[in-house]
Amino acid sequence: MRKDASKSRYYYIDDVYIGNVPQNLKYIFSNIVFKIDESEIVQDFIPQLDLIYDYLIANRTTKIIISGHTDNAGSELHNKELSIERAKSVTNFLINKGVDVARVSYKGYGSEKPQ
Repeated sequence: MRKDASKSRYYYIDDVYIGNVPQNLKYIFSNIVFKIDESEIVQDFIPQLDLIYDYLIANRTTKIIISGHTDNAGSELHNKELSIERAKSVTNFLINKGVDVARVSYKGYGSEKPQ
């Protein structure tokens, strides 16, 4: 027995995972959709946005980029502007819930990069 054994402490922690989070992780929420030609958040996908919020609150150093997309109906200029507005509305949702504005950015792709 070591001399300082009486001063030792043991702690048991369950369900701990320590690992590397991949850089540039990309996740597509396929059920976050908008009404045709609109950028207003639909109530049906707020639970998915809440999951993103919960993740960001639990991982306070994580930064994300919200990517907006549209179909290819209409002009590309209109689709680009609409995709920006859609991404901005999701970004504003997260910021209004309390995510630091410096951690969330957005970009609109129009129909350029279909998911």
